[in-house]
Amino acid sequence: MPGHLFEGYWTGISLAGGTHTPRLYGRRIDHDRLAAPAHAEVMLMKRRVLALMRKEFIQLFRDKMILIILGYAFFVDPIAVGVALTFELKHIPMAVYDQDRTARSRELIAHFGEARNFELLYTLESQEELDRRLTRGEALLALIIPPDFAHQVQRGRGKVQLLVDGSNSNAALLALNYASKIIAEYSHRIGVEAISSVSPGVVSALIIQNDVRIWYNPNALSDWFMPLSELFGIIMMVAVLLPAAAIVREKEAGTIEQLLVAPIRPRELIAAKLLPMFVVILLGLVVSLLWVRGFFHIPMVGSLGLFVALSALFLLSCFGLGLFVSLISRNLQQALIGTFFILFPLMFLSGMMVPIHSMPIWLQYLSYLSPLRYYLEIAFWITLKGVGLSVLWPQVVVLSVMGVVLLTMGAKRLRMVMA
Repeated sequence: MPGHLFEGYWTGISLAGGTHTPRLYGRRIDHDRLAAPAHAEVMLMKRRVLALMRKEFIQLFRDKMILIILGYAFFVDPIAVGVALTFELKHIPMAVYDQDRTARSRELIAHFGEARNFELLYTLESQEELDRRLTRGEALLALIIPPDFAHQVQRGRGKVQLLVDGSNSNAALLALNYASKIIAEYSHRIGVEAISSVSPGVVSALIIQNDVRIWYNPNALSDWFMPLSELFGIIMMVAVLLPAAAIVREKEAGTIEQLLVAPIRPRELIAAKLLPMFVVILLGLVVSLLWVRGFFHIPMVGSLGLFVALSALFLLSCFGLGLFVSLISRNLQQALIGTFFILFPLMFLSGMMVPIHSMPIWLQYLSYLSPLRYYLEIAFWITLKGVGLSVLWPQVVVLSVMGVVLLTMGAKRLRMVMA
């Protein structure tokens, strides 16, 4: 029976002839010869994976529809969103019904005319005309100045009325906020003038100066938030859709059966499918980020290398979700529906559309299940705040666990199906 003698040798007992006299024999083991098959297997696996990766790259760049989608997602969509979508209302169509027609009323109207948010389109002559303008949507907001406005201001009881079209609640609230701010500033100026005319020394004691400073986005520009938010959300959509579409396309073409009988392991097939997409998406993200930064003049305060590394970590979670979508889809149409069915709840729960602290408590707890929540914090904090791993490590840990779990489960399930 063989047994170990010492490293590099093996030994055994032989019964020579008809006697039962044992005879020891030994021979040195050639470790290089034992390691050669393992090394050859590794090299063979690399060749198989590289060959499949080459096929995936060729298919990817031959698919004009995929190239159009990637080009639009990385270079057109973030710019379009940044230009078209904003949290600020501009050129609000406004109507004025001035029943006082005094210097005071004209002064108030002039304040609205100087504001960049409002556009004075209509000077009304009757209540019926006011109703007609609002009903037809020709004016979003109407300012009504009563006949005795100047007299009431002298007595400290001046009142005006604001009417707003509430069919678009978001626009209505913003317009009311802008108008209320203008009226408050005008009222404050009148009050200061009245006090200073009586007791000039009292004014300095009454006025409170508010020193406001906005960190990380000094001018509170939506141009710095909307394009980046759209880009980071698009990354998730593309990273979920591409793996799902690639595997489903193999099913539709009937080539998945050829791959199943080919001399390739399931993990090699998964790696060959995902790695080309990983490279293309990550490269597209970097180029698109530089393009968006240059277009909107957004500073890159943090480390670009750290941003790329953590974005690669985020892609693992997305690829895992894409593998799950491919398992439940029989054709490309089902893959698209499944992708959007998964993406929209995750995007909503990420805080991308609605601030998380504004959600109900139960939705705030559900938001912890969205990988995009952690990635948005990582991406924005690196680009605008310039923070590093010393601050981001909780998000990195959670995103790492999510990525490993989702990708492992998706790959394991796909291997079971292929087996």
